[in-house]
Amino acid sequence: MESWVGVINAKKLIESIGDNLSSIFDENIRLYENKSKINEGIKKTARDSRSATMFYFYNNGITLICDKAKNSPGNGAIALSGVSIVNGAQTVNSLASLAKNDSLDENVDILIRIIQIKEYEQRAKITEYLNSQTPIKESYFIANNSIIRKLQEDLFEKAYYLERQINEYEYKCQYQDMTKFENYHILPVENAVQHYVGAYVNNKAAQAKSGKSVLFDQNNIEENIKDISAEKVIMSDVLYAKISSIITLYRKNRRNPNNSEFSDYLGIDKSNYISDLYSFLNTGDILLLNSVTNIKRNKPSLTIDESIKESIDLIRDIISSDEQFKDQAPATLTKSNRLFESVQNSINKQH
Repeated sequence: MESWVGVINAKKLIESIGDNLSSIFDENIRLYENKSKINEGIKKTARDSRSATMFYFYNNGITLICDKAKNSPGNGAIALSGVSIVNGAQTVNSLASLAKNDSLDENVDILIRIIQIKEYEQRAKITEYLNSQTPIKESYFIANNSIIRKLQEDLFEKAYYLERQINEYEYKCQYQDMTKFENYHILPVENAVQHYVGAYVNNKAAQAKSGKSVLFDQNNIEENIKDISAEKVIMSDVLYAKISSIITLYRKNRRNPNNSEFSDYLGIDKSNYISDLYSFLNTGDILLLNSVTNIKRNKPSLTIDESIKESIDLIRDIISSDEQFKDQAPATLTKSNRLFESVQNSINKQH
């Protein structure tokens, strides 16, 4: 492992990246955040001739990781291969947007650090630690996880675009031809993992609702996604979308008692329908997802709608028959590990 530290002119940096702006951040854990006040501040400094010379002092600089580096001290150049910017995506993209509009001041210089290393695990660790000095969502750190990378490739084959990095698809559309993905279903990795765990990992399903961020903790993520697959991710995504539409029906009925779409869906006569019995649906998306998945696992011949209706009836009856459940607010109840376990146990007994 070798490293170089230096200063580069911002215009020269953007020129050297050239058409690789869409791929240069492949090992970074997040991409450019368009509506960031910090990024607007970076642009303001870098386009104003009065502040441009201070850019070096205001900015933390950027870090690049590469497979190989060939340094030429005589002409102040260094040639890199297998390179990725792992810290400084906001800075580089802000400068690139200015350069595109020819408004990047020529006096902007930036601190640059280059690390030559091929060992993948160490590269990933360097990326993680460089991005852990300021608050970043835990889910960002799985972008380079080997399981997630393989999952993205597997999902491409099924017309799903798994966004390993936040806003990945939208970002890449700005810099490369993404037409082959234009009819793909875009799925953020955070949603994919939450819905997969909620559907298929029974002992973590309640956690998927009550503390989603904990699912991505570095100490737990490998265990949580060890059995993940493209097929399971797609099924949990399809089920969640359908469940969300049914919850919308319930909410419409809740707002307007004359609306009977939800009671019609359940096959209940409007005169016998009691809305309060189904109040758990307001926040019960993951609870229902877990229940439906378990029912379908035991009775694969059931349609999605049949599984959803059976789940709704089951959860309603379990809550109604338990005084402690009835006394809890729905928002708290649908995060309860005890309720998740009660529903799971009931399904196992029935099937």
